[in-house]
Amino acid sequence: YELQPMADQKTFFDSFVSRLDYNCVRLEMDVFWVTYAGQDPVQFMDKYNKGVELLHIKNMANEVSTGVFTGADFNPPDMPATNWVPLGKGKIDYKAVFAKGKEIGVKHYILEMDKFDGDVYAAVDSSLHYIQREKLLE
Repeated sequence: YELQPMADQKTFFDSFVSRLDYNCVRLEMDVFWVTYAGQDPVQFMDKYNKGVELLHIKNMANEVSTGVFTGADFNPPDMPATNWVPLGKGKIDYKAVFAKGKEIGVKHYILEMDKFDGDVYAAVDSSLHYIQREKLLE
């Protein structure tokens, strides 16, 4: 709900971020959940580039709908485990995300799987190999 446009077309997140002092606060962005809300993660990083220093990275299965505003009653554990896939196997363009991260000075990438329908360690290993193979951190 923090990314859902309000009456003035700004979001709660816009209002929140406009009050931050970036000398004191940095932003931690979850690429999956920004995408789930229908936002382009690269444009989101561009918009809030002064503060984004950490990224949670995990990929979204191609068949997952986006543009979903969840509201306060949303419970992520109720989502199917098949919504999460290793990097390089889903709909999020991580080459573009890592390129933008390098451009704006992201310092930390947190590789995770909220849920996974299979061996989560194999999924993380696959994601790490994707990052290395594509040279995303160089």
